[in-house]
Amino acid sequence: MRAPMPSMRTEVAAALVGTKIYVVGGLVPGDVTSIVEEYDVATNIWRRVASMPQALHHTTAVSVGGKLYVIGGFTGAWDPVNTVYEYDPAADRWRTRTPMPTARGAPAAATLAGKIYVMAGDTRRGDSTANEEYDPASDTWRRRARVPTARNHLAAATMGELIYTFAGRVGGRNLAVTEIYNTAADTWSRGTPIPTPRSGIAAAALGLASSTSSAANWASRRRTPRTRPTIPRATPGRRKPRCRPRATASPPSRPATAST
Repeated sequence: MRAPMPSMRTEVAAALVGTKIYVVGGLVPGDVTSIVEEYDVATNIWRRVASMPQALHHTTAVSVGGKLYVIGGFTGAWDPVNTVYEYDPAADRWRTRTPMPTARGAPAAATLAGKIYVMAGDTRRGDSTANEEYDPASDTWRRRARVPTARNHLAAATMGELIYTFAGRVGGRNLAVTEIYNTAADTWSRGTPIPTPRSGIAAAALGLASSTSSAANWASRRRTPRTRPTIPRATPGRRKPRCRPRATASPPSRPATAST
């Protein structure tokens, strides 16, 4: 049996750095947190490490070159951010890097060839088609080919030379879309739709499991959340990403409109 995480949270982000998994931020009852907890896969032990510089939920976490990167997300007032935080596990220290061009929460992020790609998400103006590439080595951003379907609460995984994006949410409606990004050609294509439209999901590549070619096989399981946290209040006038009834802990939002 694997050791449970010390703190109970939802709407977190997680990433593997070496043999350790880092779970960052999220919602706790009545608040948003900056907590970061490290899980050692080899020893089955958790420990608290340095907290993020800012409390965030619906953020993203990825690793490149032995460092953890936390990009985007929402504040406790549900304001989208463009922040980039880099965590060095060896020093147990955070530093702020160049901000992402488009502030957004609930996007997807994936890495390929030392670069980080942040795709779609929810902005102040609606669901976004933004696809932005971050180079940690030079600490620079550049815009890439837009995501075909504007959405939030999607998932992404890298397989070979491609990044696969799955499902998501638009105006409270869950999607089954699979869209595949070729970073070398800077082009998108469609893959086999996921059998069950859903959002607020996670995805990972394992062997050939994330392949979404026409021959791909899908399997799904249902999960019903046992508890729902108290959600922080939004800034007046700021509406939150809408969620289908009984789908996730996220509260209602505005209708979807495509945005940069």
